[in-house]
Amino acid sequence: MSSDIVPSYLPALRPVAASAAMQDPAAPSIACAHIANGGDLVTLAKAWGVRYSDLAAWLTGAHSDQYAAALKARAELGREEITREITAIVCADKRELYRDGYLLPPHEWPDEVAKAVQDYQPASATGAARVKMIDKLGALEVMGRLSGVADHKAVEAGPVTFSLTVKIDAPAPVQPAAQVVDAQ
Repeated sequence: MSSDIVPSYLPALRPVAASAAMQDPAAPSIACAHIANGGDLVTLAKAWGVRYSDLAAWLTGAHSDQYAAALKARAELGREEITREITAIVCADKRELYRDGYLLPPHEWPDEVAKAVQDYQPASATGAARVKMIDKLGALEVMGRLSGVADHKAVEAGPVTFSLTVKIDAPAPVQPAAQVVDAQ
């Protein structure tokens, strides 16, 4: 979150004096909710018209448990955002960027597929439009490491250094499926 953008729920405390803002019984909850939802203390200090150092000391002192929980929640939010972005790269289908064999203009690309585009070169007099996707194998490696499915251990292999070990559990025995009748 940019420190220049002040969320709409924060300015409600802006007119209050710095000392009064921190004495408001709702202020710790508002501050910690802001942090837990990806906000930062710089934005909060600007919104409340207090010095960053005073706000940080107040939260890490009298409200340290609540602030620690908010930081933990923000870290989890960050992991979820990273996972969502990597999933978009892994699941992107380049075919969705084309219609009738022609590359669509970027403003018509589906958002989830556009996230996986690394480079786009519009058509020119010397050639057709071209698109390069982000490395799907690399995204799968990162996803595997983040999810704990793969171990990443560097091994010298010429100019490229990497290895990927995938942990696969034995599949559960397959039970015969019940007969499915189409209701249509």
